[in-house]
Amino acid sequence: MLKLRPCATSLISVSVLALSSPALADFSFGRSEAAMRGLIRSYGYLLGQDYALERIAQLYPALQAPIRDAQLNFASAYGATIMDQLSGELTAGVGGDTFRQVAAKIKSSTHDQIMSASMPYDEAVEFIAEVNNRAKGKLDGTILPYLLATTYKGQPAAEFSADRLQRFNTQGHPKALGLNLAVALPASWGAAEVEPAHIVQKWQSMAGYGQQMITLEVHNAEAKVTQEEIKGMIDAGQLGTVAPSGSVVTAGGVQSVESLPGYWLDYTTSTERGGKTFYHAGRLNAFYTSDKAFLISCMTTADGSQKAQAQEDFKKIQALCPLVVNSVALKK
Repeated sequence: MLKLRPCATSLISVSVLALSSPALADFSFGRSEAAMRGLIRSYGYLLGQDYALERIAQLYPALQAPIRDAQLNFASAYGATIMDQLSGELTAGVGGDTFRQVAAKIKSSTHDQIMSASMPYDEAVEFIAEVNNRAKGKLDGTILPYLLATTYKGQPAAEFSADRLQRFNTQGHPKALGLNLAVALPASWGAAEVEPAHIVQKWQSMAGYGQQMITLEVHNAEAKVTQEEIKGMIDAGQLGTVAPSGSVVTAGGVQSVESLPGYWLDYTTSTERGGKTFYHAGRLNAFYTSDKAFLISCMTTADGSQKAQAQEDFKKIQALCPLVVNSVALKK
């Protein structure tokens, strides 16, 4: 019987080869060993799927039409070149020579195991149905973020518009201070809780390893804030007083979500860490209930020498951020 899942996951040890090589500057998934392992695992997962469908076609020629349909559905969901794109990310991470060694080992082991395996007809039909479900996003939760991050790299708003989403609800969260709201974000963004008491959740692009970030904060409001007061603050040129410390406000205005008063502002700033300068460009969105304020911040970060690239990346975040904000739904 064909055992696809163990085959697709047991090859992660091959990534030790990759991790011994320095990551290159344009690697989109950061410098994390976990990111590299996730990419290797995703590559093996798709390779195993391709070989499994090929093996089914050999064993049961009558299933070639549904196999082609499943392949087309998967390609439509993640792109016909998803394997090439994953290969490109891994090559950027470890270098071409090292990746070719890793890929050769994965292909050899996976091919030998799957192409010599037997599979009952009913299991073959079930696997084809599973590939169709994978095209709908119903696949291993440790694989999906890497596929979507690679497919929608540089197009976070397109991922949102394609309804490839994750949903977060603050209900019962101790940092939410009793505020119950739901918000949607691209499914490829990795979520993590952070230390500051007021930050409920943080999400990071590229399966949690990219340079773009979205945060959700909740604060107690000292007094009720009206839209007229916010407009007065903006008209008086005082947006800088509510911007992150040390930042430069580049734009801003009044906005509302769920009939709540609020504002948005774009800003840039720089920080020093470990002797290096980092450039940040962000959009801050703030809204007020009768006794709470919640903030949704969208930001990109880059090495100080890559300021122009950070500004280009921020344009993509500017397209995504309103979609996230407009997905907010207050719950009772």
